[in-house]
Amino acid sequence: MRGCAELLLELNTFDEHWRIEAKETSRTLGKTASQTISAFSNEPGIEGGYLLLGVSRNPASGNYRVTGVHDPDKLQREVASLCASAFNRPLRPNVQVCMVDEKPVIVVYIPEEEPHNKPIYIKAQGLPRGAYRRIGSTAQHCTDEDIRMFHTSAGRRTYDESVIPGASLDDIDPHAIDEYRRARRAANPHAPELNWDDGDILLALKCADKQDDELIPTLAGILLFGKDMAIRKYLPLMRVDYLRVPGHKWDGEISYSLEFREPLLRMIPRVIAGIMDDIPRCVAFHEGSVQRHERPLIPERVVREAVVNALMHRNYRSCGSIRIIRYPGRLEITNPGHSLVEIGDEGSITSVTRNPVIAAVLHDTNLAENKGSGIRMMVQLTREARLSPPVFESNRQADYFRAAFSLHHFFSEEELEWLRGFSAADVSDEEAMALVFVRRNGSISNEQCRDLTGLDVIGASKLLGKLRDLGFLIQHPHGAMTFYTPTGRLGVTPVCTTHLREVEVSLDAGETLSVDSGAIPPDIARSIRMLGKRNSPQEVRRVIVQVCSVRPFSAGEIARLVGRTKRWVLNSYLKPMIRDGQLEYAIPGEPNHPEQKYTVGRSELEV
Repeated sequence: MRGCAELLLELNTFDEHWRIEAKETSRTLGKTASQTISAFSNEPGIEGGYLLLGVSRNPASGNYRVTGVHDPDKLQREVASLCASAFNRPLRPNVQVCMVDEKPVIVVYIPEEEPHNKPIYIKAQGLPRGAYRRIGSTAQHCTDEDIRMFHTSAGRRTYDESVIPGASLDDIDPHAIDEYRRARRAANPHAPELNWDDGDILLALKCADKQDDELIPTLAGILLFGKDMAIRKYLPLMRVDYLRVPGHKWDGEISYSLEFREPLLRMIPRVIAGIMDDIPRCVAFHEGSVQRHERPLIPERVVREAVVNALMHRNYRSCGSIRIIRYPGRLEITNPGHSLVEIGDEGSITSVTRNPVIAAVLHDTNLAENKGSGIRMMVQLTREARLSPPVFESNRQADYFRAAFSLHHFFSEEELEWLRGFSAADVSDEEAMALVFVRRNGSISNEQCRDLTGLDVIGASKLLGKLRDLGFLIQHPHGAMTFYTPTGRLGVTPVCTTHLREVEVSLDAGETLSVDSGAIPPDIARSIRMLGKRNSPQEVRRVIVQVCSVRPFSAGEIARLVGRTKRWVLNSYLKPMIRDGQLEYAIPGEPNHPEQKYTVGRSELEV
């Protein structure tokens, strides 16, 4: 069990934390404590979490501080009683009291429960409402899909190994099984299943089930090895649609389309080929050679992993197709079924799949990467290709997952020429990305540097510290909100800054945003000052709409104005407000554009 000082340091470093929840509780546990305990007990792969009781957030600095608890013994008993009686099974937390600044703080460690014990839910609320998951730094109600996932992890039969009523071996294509053998032999020439007959292979792969001495295909069996007619008969919407559209938003107009409906082992290579044929190509030269060659803007491995990810992790209970849309400046792949794990900066290393039978076959045939590494690999390869980072969106309510890949290079030709002026400093690729980001935006924070380069918090701090020591950046210490602005060596005019609730706010070059100036009307400035840390989401949304009615603002600017982190504002407010029509992108169709800003949506203007 970790100590209080270490947990506080980590909480202040990362701001919002997926494994640590701080509560100001001084005399009694609040109503949300049971929700947090359920979430820490259920969430796969995070190995439980910590409750810090007697810790609050300073609204001025944004840092967490120790306030202490009134009666440590009473609160310890309350925690133990809650865990023993409030849930569907008794929980055994580890509870300790530590002194920080002569104030008592209670540290409660809630271990992750074993799969066969999940879901842990509040008895008074029942299932599914009383079960929670830890999504980011919040506790969220479990969906029906989450409950099924917990049951699957406990050893129950998964949906993809359920039999298809009315199906028979006549619905299986022997040529598809032969294709599996060829792919399996290429991956492992000594695999024992290469010598088995078709029926034994189907049984071993859980692609068929024996009932009354007959083999009945499962859902995975039809998807992986079914005849085209069987797929259309039993799974009419299990297809992949590829669309090329002329504009940055799809308004129904289609320039070109393809439809794929066949066994997955045959479909996946064809879908990848169809996408790659339509990806623009650029000219490159091998080092030391004058002979040029062409390569696609998006690496083929990225496209392959995105396609496999969509087919392997989609929700096959949902009657909808996988949609791949090629816009002029980006590629989007959307599949039914939200991600069952939280997607971090580099992709989650925890592998949780709703279709383990299908996933096993795709891994055995080398169509899928190592478990849990797909998103991380896509981020790394797009970075190596000098493309803007991909955007991954998982929507639990609408139950979809979307991956968007930009067709634009991160560095423009003009920016590359600008970087050549610093060749004597021998800057690395990551340092060059940070310098260009500062040139575009006027400032950079540790969080923005992590998002940009993929470094961890320590690596980003070292990088920014080096650029500061080289004389490229000026550090503005402000706790968790520390940021950096350019020096004169970069030839960039630093953005103007002002204090709003003691938070530095980065602005566009040449513009001063002050509550005392005309840039922000007095009524909006008052609304910003009145925001605390316990406002309702509706109140925060209202203030964001007011702010964006002045002029378009970037996510970083909005985050500093409302006193939250950029990632929190993006996930909790900006993306949902875009979806609800309250906000619109200033640069339509390019959500990951480095200059992207947010403006008031048409629906708000009409109110």
